Amino acid sequence: MGALFENSKSQTHKDAVKDMHNIWGEIYTFLGKQDMRGGEAGTWENDTRPSKLLPESEATDRLLAAAGTEPATIVAVARKLRDTVHALVDLTANARLRAVTGIVNAHFVAVAIMLRDDFPAGTRNALMAKWEKVTFRIYGLARKDSRSGLGEFVRLGYDIAKERLPAPEIEKRLDGLLASDTDDFDLDRITQSDLFDDCYTGWEEQLRYLLIRYDEHLAKNAGQKLNENLWKKIWGEDTSKSIEHISPQSAGKRYMHHLGNLALLPPGVNSSLSDKPPAEKAKTYEDDGILGTVEVGKMIRKDGKWTEITVRERQKLLLEFIRKEWG
Repeated sequence: MGALFENSKSQTHKDAVKDMHNIWGEIYTFLGKQDMRGGEAGTWENDTRPSKLLPESEATDRLLAAAGTEPATIVAVARKLRDTVHALVDLTANARLRAVTGIVNAHFVAVAIMLRDDFPAGTRNALMAKWEKVTFRIYGLARKDSRSGLGEFVRLGYDIAKERLPAPEIEKRLDGLLASDTDDFDLDRITQSDLFDDCYTGWEEQLRYLLIRYDEHLAKNAGQKLNENLWKKIWGEDTSKSIEHISPQSAGKRYMHHLGNLALLPPGVNSSLSDKPPAEKAKTYEDDGILGTVEVGKMIRKDGKWTEITVRERQKLLLEFIRKEWG
């Protein structure tokens, strides 16, 4: 807006001001009450491939430089900013993807894919599925922090937008992110490690994501549809209200946070079971509608008990699923 008012007062200028009012109205509608910050749009205007997102002040300078002084270019850059904000809001508002959108350098790639209007919807969806799989394998399963793959992700996001990489090249580059540190991202190593001995402390969001992916797998194999209303309730609550310790925490078992001892329940149901022993919870598990938890209820009923051996048996099932799904 400032750039526009510093220039001519011609009819072109007036039309541009009208366009800008509309664009900023859309931006504020997208944002709502969110306080969203980031240098994504400005990073794409950088002259050279960066290895990290530009700081906000520098990103703003790059946007203003790209806008120039002509009304047409100013409005064009504002539209790019609007589209970026829209994509970011859509991505971060997706509760199912919270486990893979917390790393800024990773979601820079996702937004770049989302903004490619030259891809058919099917191609864009396939690329997003590949991005989701690679991102969770690095930051979820391997438990890497934001420093891992920082430069590779940002350079890829830049190239997708600026170089207009074709879809096969994007897929190849995404796969290459896993090859950059083969030992750390090797699924056999990951699933044979002790990482899954504590899937609760600081890993709740990733656990919930993993367990819904497992439910999707079970539903597909059974030819069923997921209960979307049930899952919306689960996504809408804090993770602690839906994660169930099958052998309760009060029992103090050494395996209480193991992957095999954790399940999901709808909010309210979880708290109602409190510290009851597994045998008393089995019927509720079978009736709750979450397929992975129904499976647990059947395992308890079969043996009449829930022991470390049963926990290991269930953990083995889930780890095998991980190897197949993210391999």
